[in-house]
Amino acid sequence: MRRTSGLAGGLRALAGVFVASAFGGQALAADFLEGPAAATWSGAYVGAVAGSAKASTVWRGINGNTAVLDLAPRGGLVGVTAGVNRQTGLWVLGVEGDFAWADLNDTIASGCIGGPCRAETNWLSTARLRLGAASGALLVYGTGGLAFGLVDIAAPGIPAHESQWHIGWAAGFGAELAIAPRVTLKAEWLHYDLAERVHHPVPYPPLDVGEGGQILRVGINWRL
Repeated sequence: MRRTSGLAGGLRALAGVFVASAFGGQALAADFLEGPAAATWSGAYVGAVAGSAKASTVWRGINGNTAVLDLAPRGGLVGVTAGVNRQTGLWVLGVEGDFAWADLNDTIASGCIGGPCRAETNWLSTARLRLGAASGALLVYGTGGLAFGLVDIAAPGIPAHESQWHIGWAAGFGAELAIAPRVTLKAEWLHYDLAERVHHPVPYPPLDVGEGGQILRVGINWRL
């Protein structure tokens, strides 16, 4: 308990210095520097997340086309999040959604006629339940729900990229630390799996495209 309090105090002080220097707002910085974190996790919040992801995007031929391509997009992401928690004793139940711009991409030449094929994921979003256990300023939780991703494929001869939204699921776990009455920091790992959809990269034959991957990210939340 003493270690958690010391860590929270150090992070709180660093956050206060950053806010005061970056935004010049003493009132805003005061939220980071005032006393211990609130005793409850209940309430609505908004925040920001940033991290990295690596995925596997599989293209499968259909209608007699037996071609299979396996690309490995990876890169960074940054986005916003919002949610609400309800604490009952030790347990914290919540709902959280996030929407992130992503720059995941990979290019492969093998198996592509006339030049390289490219896979990109430009947006990733989730809507999840969270269930965790709180001990003072620390919350440890598991999470699961829906995932949404904008998957873009390109190959030689396509005048424009062919993009489609894919829907699937996401699940993972994380930890969140209150560093001030209304401010928390979190670290989170998610696995996501986007269901296959048929893409039509004219003039090439239709392809069945699916994607799954791992997300590792950190975030900051502000309780309203």
